[in-house]
Amino acid sequence: MSVNTIEEVVASLDAIIQQAWDQASRIGYFAAHERRVTLAVRDGLSSARFQNGPLMERLDVVFASRYLDALATYQVEGAPSRSHTPESSARVEHREGWETVNLRAIEATRLDSWIGRRRRCSQT
Repeated sequence: MSVNTIEEVVASLDAIIQQAWDQASRIGYFAAHERRVTLAVRDGLSSARFQNGPLMERLDVVFASRYLDALATYQVEGAPSRSHTPESSARVEHREGWETVNLRAIEATRLDSWIGRRRRCSQT
C-alpha cells in the first residue's frame, strides 16, 4: 500500500481499524496505536514542535508504509516477507544534512510502547 502523506496514513489506518472492528479482529490493535502516534506527529508538525518537521513527517510516513505493506503481505500470504521482519532496517536520507536515520530503533520504541500499553490494560 503506497502512502505519501500523513493524511493518507490516517485514512489507511482508519480503514484497517474499521475492518477489524467489523470483523471483531485484534488485527486493528497496532493500527489504532499507530494512528494515535501519527496524529500526535501531525499535531506536532502543525505547532512546529519538531526541530525538523519535514524529516519527522517522512519518518512517520515511511514507518507507516512499512507497517501497511507488512500487513497487506500478511493478509495475502499469511506471513510477512523477510523484508518486513525485525532484522530488516530502513534508512531515510535527509537531503539537507545527509542524516541517516535507522528506523529499526524507532520501530522498536513504538512497539515497546504498544506492548507496554497492552500489558497495563490487561492488568486492570
